[in-house]
Amino acid sequence: MRRFLLVFVLMPVLIGFPTPQVSANDSSETPAPPSADEIMYWTGGMASTDSDCAFNPNKDRLCVDEVYIDGRKLEYKTADSLRNQSSGYIQVHGYSSYFYCWSPTWRPSNVSKYNDPEDPRHRAELCSYSQFTVYFPSEGSKPSETFQPKLTIKVRKMMGTFPGTHLGFLHSSGPVHDFVPTSETNEHATLTISPGLVVDGGGFNLSLQDTQQPEFAQSPSRWQYGFFLASGKVTGTYDLLWGTGFEILPESFGAWQATNASSWGFFGDYRTPDYAIRVAGPHFKYKVNPSDPDELNTAWFTAYMPRALVQRQFGLTPEQANESNIEVTRSVGKNPTQLPSTFTATTSGLLIETEGITFSAPVVSIKRKINIKRNKRMAPSSIINAAGIPGNQRASARIIVNPCRSSRKGCFFANSRFVFTKKGAYRFTVSYKSRDGRKKSIVNRSRVTVRVS
Repeated sequence: MRRFLLVFVLMPVLIGFPTPQVSANDSSETPAPPSADEIMYWTGGMASTDSDCAFNPNKDRLCVDEVYIDGRKLEYKTADSLRNQSSGYIQVHGYSSYFYCWSPTWRPSNVSKYNDPEDPRHRAELCSYSQFTVYFPSEGSKPSETFQPKLTIKVRKMMGTFPGTHLGFLHSSGPVHDFVPTSETNEHATLTISPGLVVDGGGFNLSLQDTQQPEFAQSPSRWQYGFFLASGKVTGTYDLLWGTGFEILPESFGAWQATNASSWGFFGDYRTPDYAIRVAGPHFKYKVNPSDPDELNTAWFTAYMPRALVQRQFGLTPEQANESNIEVTRSVGKNPTQLPSTFTATTSGLLIETEGITFSAPVVSIKRKINIKRNKRMAPSSIINAAGIPGNQRASARIIVNPCRSSRKGCFFANSRFVFTKKGAYRFTVSYKSRDGRKKSIVNRSRVTVRVS
């Protein structure tokens, strides 16, 4: 199985390690590889006296509660107590923010007049996200190709029972081994991850679309732990910057993504309704000197989708998903390129793994597709059924983007059927209506690709 994606920045750990004996034939000493057993403590900004669970009995904010290395629990210590210690611990830092969201399962009331995000009455229509970075203060024991201990962290949600308080989605800069979201009976999100090898790692970036990436990386690749927890949907069709909000999908709880891309954007591309993520990075890897050959910088991407989310997004079960009916594409503008991917069904969902993503700032999307032979006819219902629309919302479904309005486009509509006369990819967009937590009508979109051979 390929690596999973995880995003955030980690730091070097300064931990001493013993030097093995050297024989008379050895020309130099070779240090022993580091050991996870040397890491005994953890500290960091998410465990300060302001936010640490032990010092925050009111539970009014998110915090890290427990940290494990290779299954061994680390003891928490304050930064002051480790001031004179240069090794044997890691630092866990993070910051949180809020965004507008809504949920069909939540009925907020009397919240519009509360404009302070810190006011619990206002949080009823707010979601939260937090980005975490793990630092290893000891250069001798930072993660490397031979030293990749698994990191397990338990993060406690902030107080409240409304959906915006929960932590249901994970993004990581390295492989994900396990992720358990919060629930009504579980106040902690628990995740186990490995480090990812990242070129010029920058982590989460809201304005990735406008960021100019360099031709060459400014520093060598490095192994890093980093992750991002959020309460909202894993891909957005709403504009965060302009306040229209994101939808919380109950089906998405427990979903995660991972990528070792240098930087990644919030929940994907706002302009398309696909399950997507925007990534960015230098075209080439770090160049030590001008005579070095140019080495292309590529990244991998992994997405895990719970069974209910697969059904909602694609109208399929995990067992039905494969490269013939789902495509993973890399696109810049309107020119998508399909990426070879592996689809693995599990008892609880679907794992999709992709490698070879190039830069600078493409969108990686997972979309439903239909295959049909040239000159065959297709009913509009086939496209609507492939859009993964919930059954109780199917009646409102309409095809709003139709590439077959002219025979010059390679397809046309006649006798209530689409006819495709030329080979190629034809992309349809289906809209359907649902209601938000305030019972207001919301128009949703889903995109389906018809591949004609």
